[in-house]
Amino acid sequence: MSRLLQKGLITGLLLAVTLGLFYAWLSIPESEVWHLVLSGLVAVIVILLAVYWQAWLFADTALAALRRVPHVVFADGIVALAVAMLFWRLDPAKQWLWLVLAGAVILAAWLPWLAQAAAGPAAVRATQLWKSPRYWALVGGWMVLGIGLPALLIWWVPPVSSLAAQTVSAAVRFLVAGVVFTGSVAWLSVWLRQAYAR
Repeated sequence: MSRLLQKGLITGLLLAVTLGLFYAWLSIPESEVWHLVLSGLVAVIVILLAVYWQAWLFADTALAALRRVPHVVFADGIVALAVAMLFWRLDPAKQWLWLVLAGAVILAAWLPWLAQAAAGPAAVRATQLWKSPRYWALVGGWMVLGIGLPALLIWWVPPVSSLAAQTVSAAVRFLVAGVVFTGSVAWLSVWLRQAYAR
């Protein structure tokens, strides 16, 4: 099995499990103490899974990804702080375009750091990526095709009347969007490791 296919399949599985648990977490009531405990436990599991699949994207093995989780947590914490400051400074309702552009720049600048945090500085150097015009062009294209296209598929609602047709349409659109996003993320991670490996 090729590295790209392996990354794509396992990334898709981890992402599906993470999203499934996230939606389950949203439905947990908070009327009892044990509900709060369960909600907190599921929230921790969702966060750990989200961090782990990021580490898995760039690590060589599942065990290596597990060892790099603390480094990925630190990188995620920094970008979360940057995003929080962005929302604090900009009004999403009035300045959504600036918010999208600034978010894209933060994402593009964060990916090399994530790759270094997950794979280790001996495998990938973030500074190599930040200095490469090829990297910025590639990530720009990935954002359009790997993020923008799936988002359009999800938000686009075809003019169908019956409930069955709407259900089938939503299932197909979400499936295609998930495959496109997962495949593009897996390809990007493999390309970064091969193109900028030390």
